[in-house]
This record gives sequence, C-alpha cells and structure tokens, in this order.
Amino acid sequence: MAIPWPELQRREEAVVVSTSTVKPSSFAIFSEESEEKSPILMFLLFHKAVGNELDALHRLALAFVIGNCVDIQSLFQRYSFLRMIYKNHSIAEDEVIFPALDTRVKNVAKTYALEHKDESNLFDHLFELLNSYTEDDKSFPKKLASCTRALRTSISQHMAEKEEQVFPLLIEKFSLEEQASLVWQFLCSIPVNMMAEFLPWLSSFFSPNEYKDMQKCLSKIVPEEKLLQQARFQLSFSSFFFG
Repeated sequence: MAIPWPELQRREEAVVVSTSTVKPSSFAIFSEESEEKSPILMFLLFHKAVGNELDALHRLALAFVIGNCVDIQSLFQRYSFLRMIYKNHSIAEDEVIFPALDTRVKNVAKTYALEHKDESNLFDHLFELLNSYTEDDKSFPKKLASCTRALRTSISQHMAEKEEQVFPLLIEKFSLEEQASLVWQFLCSIPVNMMAEFLPWLSSFFSPNEYKDMQKCLSKIVPEEKLLQQARFQLSFSSFFFG
C-alpha cells in the first residue's frame, strides 16, 4: 500500500522544492487586469499540471528510498499517462506551434525540438528501469529516484524556458484568433478517447480561479464550425465542464 499522501507531502516538503509553482513573471502576461486573457494561458496551465505531477511522482520515488511502500504498478501507469499527454503536447509544438513561430521569429524553435528528443530518451530510460523492477533489487529505489529527478529537472527547465521566451513571443506576434487556433490544434492532438481522463486530470491541479480561466479560454478556443471529430471532442469537454 502506498504511503498516505498528506503524510508523504509533509515528510518530503523540506527536501523537495516544488518546481511546479509558476513564477510571477510567467503569470504577469495573464494578469487579471487584462480585459481579455490570451489563449496561451492554456499552455501555462498545462505546464502547471505537468510540473505538479512530476513533483508528486518524484516524492513517491523519494519515499521508496527511505523505506516506504510504493505501488510500482500505479507509478508505472501514472508515468505512462503523463508521457502520452506530454508526447502529444511536444508533437503539437514541433509540428504546429514552433513552425508557426519560426515564420515570424527566426532561430527560436530549433533548440526546443532538440530538447523534446532528450526528454523522450529520459522517459525511455525510466520505463526500462520500471520494467526491470524486482523486490530483491536493493539498488532499485535509488536508481528510480535518480531517474525521476533527472526527468523532473529536464522537463521543468524546458517549460520554464518556454514560459520566459516562447509564450511572450506567441502573444506578441500572433493575434488572439491565431493563438486560439494554435491551442486548438494542440487539444486536437490528444486522442478523443483520452479526453475524458485528460480534462479531470488537468483541472485537478487548478485553483477555482484558474478553473474559471480555463473555462473562459476553452470557450474562445473551440471553433464555432467543427468537423465530425471536432464535434466529438467538443462533446467530451462539454459534458465535463457543463454537465
């Protein structure tokens, strides 16, 4: 049985500094003083969810190191889901967002595409380790903590760089309608059958105000005219947000 979450959180909070806390500078471009928030806010909220999940999973690995019981199968499933969501996000960036940005700001996107490959390799290494788990491998907990730390650090740094460099450029160089189209293409990259799980997972990391902001963003992002698969997608989060 896994250690109760509140106890684990208290035990590790002095050791692990959360990287998922979004810097004030990142949220400055989405201040409540703005009459109309940028649709790029959805990317920032997605980053927050990914960062929080990476923190939580790394804390579980650290708990394993100090002798607490951790459900490895559950850990595997959570990392599998996170990898799938993050992979879709990365593909949308590489195939849609970065090429669009490159048409208006040169020599920005290439670096981030290379980082996506490095992150994919870190995920591969982590899953190789999880698949090799045996109870008599005494070195496994420390290896696991090292892998989860490396993945958490790499992705957190990558997201922080985008928040400081890429997001402001998207807001500056693209109209609100164009920004909405870019975010919509990211959402469409997520398989429809995953949407029922993705949306509750995403919103579980938000404050009430962030949840309201996400609803407002989604209402602007979803095109009024939709193809059949887009209509099915719309139905997925309409049932989630509006009952």
